[in-house]
Amino acid sequence: ISIFYVEQEILNSNISAVQAVLQADLKNLELLKIEQELLTRLDDDENDEDNNLLEELNKISNELSLNDIDLLEPKARKILYGLGFNSEMQDRNVNKFSGGWQMRISLARGLFMNPKVLLLDEPTNHLDLNAVIWLTNYLSQWKNSLIIISHDQYFLNNVCDNIILLENKKLLYYNCIYDKYKKMYYQNKKKEILRW
Repeated sequence: ISIFYVEQEILNSNISAVQAVLQADLKNLELLKIEQELLTRLDDDENDEDNNLLEELNKISNELSLNDIDLLEPKARKILYGLGFNSEMQDRNVNKFSGGWQMRISLARGLFMNPKVLLLDEPTNHLDLNAVIWLTNYLSQWKNSLIIISHDQYFLNNVCDNIILLENKKLLYYNCIYDKYKKMYYQNKKKEILRW
């Protein structure tokens, strides 16, 4: 299972925002590195190992093709654009951004990876209204599991269909949107008070 936690730690790098997003994809980065090493070895080798190298190179190239390697940068740019990065900003070095913009890059990395479980801690904190609306729409279409901690009720209502409450060292599950959960929670609290 693939899990990606979008940490609130600040990135500090000399690479561009779009490259920071692309570098989150460790699997494809490793495949590209192996492909380059095989190509270098093929150029250097003049022996019988060429057939084995060609076979391995073909295998790696096929896997990269299956992963739509040519579509990854446009995907990364689309996510960054949705989070408020214009073309110039996407090519700017990460260390030139403020902490809030770096947090958006961290968020873009998590969205780009499309893991089976995405953990988001207050994802709307550093976003303007347009980016919040975009993120809400994007995550409302999310096919995998999301675990979100947030105080943004609009966001929770439009993205989450299950609420988990941690109270008195117990997890309580509500199969509903946030507004409905609030009503149920307060009704239960009233019942508890009346019992006392």
